[in-house]
Amino acid sequence: MLSWLNQFPRVAAVREIRGLEDTVEFPDINEQGVYSIDHLIELFNTMDKNLPPLSLWTSENSPILFIDEANRLQSLLADKDGHVALKNLFEWFVTNTKQNHRFHVLLGSSDSFFHLWVEEFVGAGRTTPHVIGDLSKDEADRFWNENIICNIKKSLPVPSFADVYRVCGGNMFSLERYLDQYNMSNGKMVPEGFSFVKAEYARLFLALVRAGKGWSRDQLITVMEKLLKSESGYLVYDELCDEMGADVVDGLIERNILNYRPTNRYAYDLPDYDGQKSIVTAEMPSSVAAMEILLQRIQKKWN
Repeated sequence: MLSWLNQFPRVAAVREIRGLEDTVEFPDINEQGVYSIDHLIELFNTMDKNLPPLSLWTSENSPILFIDEANRLQSLLADKDGHVALKNLFEWFVTNTKQNHRFHVLLGSSDSFFHLWVEEFVGAGRTTPHVIGDLSKDEADRFWNENIICNIKKSLPVPSFADVYRVCGGNMFSLERYLDQYNMSNGKMVPEGFSFVKAEYARLFLALVRAGKGWSRDQLITVMEKLLKSESGYLVYDELCDEMGADVVDGLIERNILNYRPTNRYAYDLPDYDGQKSIVTAEMPSSVAAMEILLQRIQKKWN
């Protein structure tokens, strides 16, 4: 638990909050440069006591408490008193957002199940999920042509958007990194050589090696084959659970091998998905490219 707390955003670096008559002093970290539970309690108490009601802030500077990788809060449940501590933390969030109107709280996570866990833990009526998803293909094409291509080296040919989209999808960060690496390779990089594809290949290969911890090698291969054969790019969650077992599918989701999409609100990059049933996809487009390479090598070895 402390390893996560040690990475808590250093709010102590901010010594003043504009708009307050007095300076708000935040607690310092200890001599080892890490936060303790007491430090965080003191930090939250300081915020609680000094921030005015939200109505006194303008829309431009209303305070926001943002916690990245908030899914790691669930690790508190492994501690003996963790459930009570986590419940008190969320009650503190609710008190200062909905009751006292002092600030907003944003919990950021890329975990597929996190928003469902939060709604179950604190109640659906107390949270509002917001999705920052990938661009649609048309939006990605426009972003690529209007914002990315302008940074290509003048001497290099423009890479095919179809090839780029196959490994990057509508992820803006991936599109930017692809061109960076294309420039660095002087135009020699092929889509399969993109670092994101290589990283996904290594992760999937490791998942095969570690088969037996939640799924078998054959089960993982079957899931990858099903995704590659799917014309829509996704599989229906319930149907996959019926065939492979819910524990297997949920395990692959928790290990970020599959991405869970409960409604079309989480699938702007899948225009043909009607949102009637929950679905799963590969974690990202580079994962699909990595699956193709991995399965080709497995098939070649078997033959």
